[in-house]
Order: sequence, then structure tokens, then C-alpha cells
Amino acid sequence: NFAIEHFMRPDTGAAGRFNADGFWTRSAFVGLSGGFGAVTIGRTTTSLFVQTLSFNAFGDAFGFSPSIRHYFSSGTTTGDTGWSDAVRYVSPRFGGASFTLHAAEPGNDGGGRNYGASAGWSGGPAALGLAWQSVKRGGAVNDTKTWQLAGSYDLKMAKLFAQYGEVDDDT
Repeated sequence: NFAIEHFMRPDTGAAGRFNADGFWTRSAFVGLSGGFGAVTIGRTTTSLFVQTLSFNAFGDAFGFSPSIRHYFSSGTTTGDTGWSDAVRYVSPRFGGASFTLHAAEPGNDGGGRNYGASAGWSGGPAALGLAWQSVKRGGAVNDTKTWQLAGSYDLKMAKLFAQYGEVDDDT
């Protein structure tokens, strides 16, 4: 598997989500997948971000989603939605359960290691998830630990979503 993706602002044609954003800041990885699950290396999406999208009625709409705005655009959770110099493992599904492990080593920007994990279960109309991450990377980045418990239930005519999380800023 491989992906090389970048963000583009269609109003100006500029790359990135904002002026200081790099070119390959979406995904840029290679990996292997099979009956064992999937392993990727490079720049990959974090487990916390994937769970926040999965249990969110507004998906990844940064402008409308309270969860996305709180965790990823308010400066509350550090470490971005994707990590460079990362290794990510996604397990195969065991019944309705699966898990993800994620780590990023310091690259050219220094700092410490980032770690993340998530576990989830879905069966029928119900789904549950738990995600955790520790970010200690980058000279200007505060050290944070974040966890989130999430769930959803599909009533057929509407789908209910719930998320609860905490962010500890160690700096």
C-alpha cells in the first residue's frame, strides 16, 4: 500500500491547510496489509483523529464539528491530525473488535516520541471506541496526553453520537 497526498485550497490553488503548512501534510506512507492487519510507515493519520471522525455527525468538517474544533483546531491537543516519521499498525477485525497502535520518532524537528492507541467495537446498530495519545514532539509543541471515549447508536431514522475526552497539558 502507499499514498502520497497533500491538501489544496481550491480558492487560491495553494498547497496546505494554511500558509505555513508543508506540501505532503495529509498522508505520505508505504505499507503492507494482509490477514495480519496493516502496517504503514511515513506520515499517517493519528488514531485519535480517526476516532474523532468516526464518532462525529459532522465527519471531518473543521468549521462545523465541535469535537474536531476542540481537539484539533483550538490548540488544545498538540501533535496535528497526522504524524510524520511514524509507524502505524491496524489490527484485523476480531468479531466486531479491532485496535490500532501508532508511534512517531523525532525527525528533523527534534522533541520526544509520540504514541497513540485506539480500540473499538461495532456490532449491529451500536459502536464504541477508546483512543489515547501522548505527544512530546517538537520544540514549540507542549507535551499533552489526550484520551477519548466515544460511542454511537443508529436508530435508523437518526444516529446518535457521544464523545467524552480529556486533555492534560504537561507543559
